[in-house]
Amino acid sequence: ANDVMAQYLVEDFAQARFIHTVRDPITNVGRLFEHDIRYHGALAPAYVLARLTFGDRAQRGTESASRAIRFEDLHLHLEETMQALAAGIGIAYRPVLLESTVNGHPYIWRATSGASWTGKRPEKAQRTSQNVSSIDRCVLFALFNEDFVTWHYPCPKMFAYAPVRLLAGVLVLIPTKMEAAVVARVLKSGGAGSLLSGLARLCVGRVAIVVLVLRDLVRRVIAG
Repeated sequence: ANDVMAQYLVEDFAQARFIHTVRDPITNVGRLFEHDIRYHGALAPAYVLARLTFGDRAQRGTESASRAIRFEDLHLHLEETMQALAAGIGIAYRPVLLESTVNGHPYIWRATSGASWTGKRPEKAQRTSQNVSSIDRCVLFALFNEDFVTWHYPCPKMFAYAPVRLLAGVLVLIPTKMEAAVVARVLKSGGAGSLLSGLARLCVGRVAIVVLVLRDLVRRVIAG
C-alpha cells in the first residue's frame, strides 16, 4: 500500500521528497516488539522481522527522491544532520528545523509510563538489547550486515564473510527471546481456548520467522 500511495503522490507532486529514518537493528527489534506485542500478540515476533526485512528500502519508484538519516544522529548531532538534510532535499536551512513541532505546535512524546518529553534525548541513541538475546544478535548481525556497515553501527567484522553469515543464519532455528516473552504471556492468559490459540499463533509465527530470515539472508548474500 505504501508503494502505491507513494506513486500517487509523485504523480501529483513531481518534486515530492521522501525522508526515511534508520536505527540500529539491535535496538530497533526491541522497540518494535514493545509496540507490536500490544497489537499482534503471539504473532508480534514475526511482525517485527517482517517489518525489518520488507521495510528495509525506499518505496518502489521513489529511490532517487528519497533520503535517509540515522535516528541516533537526530539525538546526537541534530544541527549537522538537519543542515545536511536541508541541502539534500533542496530547501533553505533555518534554526526552526531544530525544533520538534507539528503544525507549529511542540510535539510532545508521551510514554506509557507517564513520562513525556520533546526534542532530542542523547540517551535514546544508545544501543539496547532488550528482548534480544546473544543468539538473536548473531542472527541480526548476519541478516543486516550491510545495514550495520553502511550506517556505521557496531558489528563484528567476521559477519562480513558470506560463509559466516549463512552459518549464523541457521541460529534462527532457535526461538528468539521475543518468542520466549510471548510464551510467558500466553501461559498467563488463562483458559484452554486462549492457550491453544496462542500456541497455534506461536507455531505459525515460528515458521514465518525462519522463512523470512533465511529467504532474506540468502537474497542479501547473493546480491551483496
